[in-house]
Amino acid sequence: MVGDPWRGAGYSPRGVACVFVHDDGAWVPHQELTTGLGADRFGAAVWVSGNTMLVGAPDDDTLGSNAGVVHFFIREDREWVEIQRLFASDGSGWDFFGSSLSRSRQNILVGAPGDGCDGYRSGSAYVFESELLRTPQGRVSPGP
Repeated sequence: MVGDPWRGAGYSPRGVACVFVHDDGAWVPHQELTTGLGADRFGAAVWVSGNTMLVGAPDDDTLGSNAGVVHFFIREDREWVEIQRLFASDGSGWDFFGSSLSRSRQNILVGAPGDGCDGYRSGSAYVFESELLRTPQGRVSPGP
């Protein structure tokens, strides 16, 4: 999996996530994932393990300009299928949610470096429980 968040025309990078498979001793392109939503820098952060993949799109405008989103995919047979989109519970413009990603067995951690919960662009990390993905279970920020 390789993210290419700047793929697109001119000043409107849509971004793609390119899936490669190992075939006969070489890595070859297999599937190219996009959102079809516009200039959201899809692929700015990627995380994959086994049959699970997360792809950040920090410039998504669903909750405001550049609020961000994370796309959650699972592999069915040989193809990746999007099953859910994750948002910050208090997401707003210029949060850039989805700029960084990490996952353990129990949790997903999503970075939002532009979030201003503790001052101008102080940043936050949102924690999602893997079994309860729809709603963040907490937020970590650089408080006083």
